Amino acid sequence: SIFFNGGHIQKGDHSFLKYVTHLEMESLPTGGWGYDHFPLSAKYAITLKDVEFVGMTGKFHTTWAEFGGFKHPNALRYECAAMLAYGAKCCIGDQLHPNGNPNKDTYNRIGAAYKEVKAKEPWCDGVQSCAEVAILSEETLPRENTGGDHFGGRSFAVDTGVSRMLLERQILFDLVDFDSDWSSYRILILPDIIRLDEQAADKVQAFLDKGGKVMLTGCSGLRMDSDEYALEGVGAYHGTA
Repeated sequence: SIFFNGGHIQKGDHSFLKYVTHLEMESLPTGGWGYDHFPLSAKYAITLKDVEFVGMTGKFHTTWAEFGGFKHPNALRYECAAMLAYGAKCCIGDQLHPNGNPNKDTYNRIGAAYKEVKAKEPWCDGVQSCAEVAILSEETLPRENTGGDHFGGRSFAVDTGVSRMLLERQILFDLVDFDSDWSSYRILILPDIIRLDEQAADKVQAFLDKGGKVMLTGCSGLRMDSDEYALEGVGAYHGTA
């Protein structure tokens, strides 16, 4: 198997998929990624059909290769449970000490998490999303569509905000891009800053015409060059509060 690690899977870029056998969602919550990062990565990866993906965290309390630090066992249990819940395989990274001896405390902690993974394994193969809500990710769009220079990082404020609300309400959702198949969703959310060019508007309009519902917040859904909606049957824009 082969995967070229970059620390983050770029949403909306399918060009690299032919070069890898699977995806690895590198995401250490306490090592700079935060707890919002992995759900968004996994909920996008599960829309890429026939591509297995692995949740990649570490035993380190802070970041990679931190000798002497131990993540709390409950943190590893939570992270592995989240991987399974979002359809990912599980991986916990470690680094062998220069003395060549595996650390027993490290593997007791990892073992406690993997014991729970093993108990759930029979229900974790061939999982598919059954979400009826899709979020059109800010990250998938060219910068001129959003008005923000958001490439190159791991955190995307708009995606994070709407995903937090849905997670807290326990509403199942996926993150999608314009190459995704939207036909299985009932609701498509365009959060806050997503203006539509002609091609994008055509796809959103086709979703509406087939009976789907669209939620527009902020200036989403407006034309690229004016404050008029690019979709049919939408009222006038009166600005944001």
